[in-house]
Amino acid sequence: MKAIYISPGGATEEVEIIYELGGGDALIAWHGPQVKADADRLVRTDTYADFDREVARTASCGFKQARDALDEISRFGSADVPLDELEALIDAAEASVAGLGIAGEAGEVADLLKKHLGHGHELDREKLKKELGDVLWYVARIAQHFGMGLEDVARANVAKLRQRYPSGFSTEASKRRADIKA
Repeated sequence: MKAIYISPGGATEEVEIIYELGGGDALIAWHGPQVKADADRLVRTDTYADFDREVARTASCGFKQARDALDEISRFGSADVPLDELEALIDAAEASVAGLGIAGEAGEVADLLKKHLGHGHELDREKLKKELGDVLWYVARIAQHFGMGLEDVARANVAKLRQRYPSGFSTEASKRRADIKA
């Protein structure tokens, strides 16, 4: 099984999980030897694939009526607007709703953090987990809409961060990012 390992220095790398130790910890192959990796340093990409499948299963629920109507129009040929234009409108609406969904759910996450950090409320970790899951669902939906899976997105982000911070993240490195020319 593949995973993305986040080293103590902040560098990320795809690794092979050799053996699950329990509690999310695992033995991984990292630069040759087997290394024990704590759960908080591993991003399991198989979970992304499972999540992608579930998002695909539930993704177009809100636009089912529009797609059914489009099917009816295509069967009976009674549309003043070309079918490809109607399809493009539905696609744009689906992507727009997912983008708005990210904004709305991210706002809920921000509100929980604001109340915890700024107002002294107890952090409801279960509610936070659910809201983060909602954000992730919309991110996955947009990725799928444009032909990507979450694993693709994660790999591209890891590559971007490796380029940006070749020696790992630090405050100093963020001031002199390697991917930005002065």
